[in-house]
Amino acid sequence: MSNQISKSLTTPEAKLFENKLPAGEKLHWVGRPHRGRFPLRTIDYLVLGVTFLFTVLIGIYFNAYAVLFLYPTTLELKLSVLGFMVLPVATVLLTYIDDIQKRKRAVFAVTSHRIILMNELSGRMNEVQIAKLKDLKHKPREDGRGTVAFRAPLMSALTEGNSSNRGKKSPPNITKGLPWIENSEEVHALIDRLHKDSKS
Repeated sequence: MSNQISKSLTTPEAKLFENKLPAGEKLHWVGRPHRGRFPLRTIDYLVLGVTFLFTVLIGIYFNAYAVLFLYPTTLELKLSVLGFMVLPVATVLLTYIDDIQKRKRAVFAVTSHRIILMNELSGRMNEVQIAKLKDLKHKPREDGRGTVAFRAPLMSALTEGNSSNRGKKSPPNITKGLPWIENSEEVHALIDRLHKDSKS
């Protein structure tokens, strides 16, 4: 275990999990997603680009309409077009702000059997069994951080699957993994080792 991984067990965040582990389960790593500015997604750039292009074309249309027909466009039309332009930008902005707030509250932990994703504010936890991980990958970033991506069914969904509804639905999967964390390469190696140990 690297020094950075070991140091994570001495942080205040590690205390959030100390009383939540059953006997025989060991805490291996605790961390958070990066809290800084999150880069826009490709779809965000696409939405903003199309909105900008639409704004330019509509501006040209309004000017041409007024010149050719000597009749100004109606206020209702202008307001509807303005709403169409503002809505995509507002959606991207609200998504951006929501992501920042979620990352401020998120705390991650890796134990000998589970990966835990906790909302620090509410205390709510999503958990996945390391033995059931699929498509475990490391996605490094240029800033030295990275994402440990994987797919796995939620443990709560597996428990609910024992009810009368079992077999009617596939349990929902965690698909985002541990996004934008420090020492992501070491965390990926740790999870990969625990996953292989669970299969032996």
